[in-house]
Amino acid sequence: MDSCLRALALVSLVYIANGARLLSSTSVFGHMSTAGVTVRDAARDFDYFMFVRQWPGSFCSKHACPLVSNHGFHFTIHGLWPNRKDGTWPQFCDTDYDFEEDKIDDLLDELKSEWPTVYDSYEEFWDHEWSKHGTCALDVFPSEHSYFKSILRLHRQYDLAAALGQAGIVPSTKVVYRTKDLSKAIYDMYGVRPLVHCSNGQLSEIWICIDKKLQPFDCDASHEHNPCQKVTIPPFSTN
Repeated sequence: MDSCLRALALVSLVYIANGARLLSSTSVFGHMSTAGVTVRDAARDFDYFMFVRQWPGSFCSKHACPLVSNHGFHFTIHGLWPNRKDGTWPQFCDTDYDFEEDKIDDLLDELKSEWPTVYDSYEEFWDHEWSKHGTCALDVFPSEHSYFKSILRLHRQYDLAAALGQAGIVPSTKVVYRTKDLSKAIYDMYGVRPLVHCSNGQLSEIWICIDKKLQPFDCDASHEHNPCQKVTIPPFSTN
């Protein structure tokens, strides 16, 4: 098992509560079906995207995250994953489209800030996201550059910390928040209901459903695999 896969396995153990989906479900780098069964399908057809952002404070407050910059209350990108309405998804769709970092040279500074990795290298993480997810959405993103550039734009456009902060929801070592209040804050600002994921009572990720025209819509609550009624949002601190 190469270093990237080892990282995926380790992070999934940290982030996912019992019974939740593995890495690319509510973790830091992988994917399983909504039924909890890994899907391996090279078909490219899909219905919509899951836009997944993570709160690094929950993980990085307990583990060294040398490649994650501390920007205060600031979510980082996990990925934009093609999904189907039946709970399956395509993955690793076209091996002819290898990841080449020099194709995104003009985006590297922003990617390192907004789409960092907690293990290995930036390049390995971005390679994984492009190879597994990006190559399955070539009808929407015909190039590696358009994939990463468009996701960075979506990240800026739908600023999770801005929505939560406007509702008075900010990182705290003491305050416990209702997850429905997090969902409402995002709905109030962007008009769509997200999926809020947690691990051991701490906020881990927030997902927003995005259609193939890159417009958000209400997520199906049945896809929320590790729901919790209340969460804490640990302040970010690097070790």
